[in-house]
Amino acid sequence: GVLASSTDAVTWTVRTSQTTSSILTMTVGAGVYVYGGVGGVIASSTDATTWTARTSQTTSSILRMVFGNSIFVYVGGSGAIGTSTDGTTWTARTAPNTGSYFNLVWNGSQFVAYKNPGNRITSTDGITWVDANVSKSLGSISGIAFGNSVYVVSASALAGGINTSTDFVTFSTVNNNSITVSYSGVTFANNVFVLNSTSTASLNYVFTSTNGNTWNINRIGSDRTLLYSGIATVFSGDSVFVALSPNNTIFTS
Repeated sequence: GVLASSTDAVTWTVRTSQTTSSILTMTVGAGVYVYGGVGGVIASSTDATTWTARTSQTTSSILRMVFGNSIFVYVGGSGAIGTSTDGTTWTARTAPNTGSYFNLVWNGSQFVAYKNPGNRITSTDGITWVDANVSKSLGSISGIAFGNSVYVVSASALAGGINTSTDFVTFSTVNNNSITVSYSGVTFANNVFVLNSTSTASLNYVFTSTNGNTWNINRIGSDRTLLYSGIATVFSGDSVFVALSPNNTIFTS
């Protein structure tokens, strides 16, 4: 459970995470930082420096966590869903079906969770969840982000690469300049979407877009390959994006 914090995204200090399990996701809301991980570990902090372990009400791995509508929500393995208004006390919720939910997003009016290879559930409050249809099978996707009134879904090249939607029901596949890559994560912050991917030539690309349809390409090289879903799980603060490589190298932009 390696965890570090920084006030400028340049100088980092390792903190005591209160867990030996792998940390898989993190979010912040209402002045509280919360992380979740393997085996249902969860902890919160008001300063990202001192962390306190909490009881998540699940032993399944917590795979994605967001804050929206004044509530923290996590999803995970075996249909695990939990909510908290303060990041401290958590309540287990009931998913309409089982399976592992790898992706979760808040769009300003509802939470949307996605389970590979194609099941979607939604909730307006994070507490009561319902099944929702998807017109197109998105296959095994690696990330979902919402911004500027559009969803961007990242996936492998075989699963369609980049898909966009305004309602998460009907999707369109985006032709990303004829580059064949697998996308490993997506996030939205500071009015821009950021996609991370690895090409067949083992060169890493970072793509940026303001609308999800037109993308700018940046190649950073095989020696700087980013961690799978790293950009998808790292939020941006003070106009800085942060990503981690497999050898714990930190990249900022």
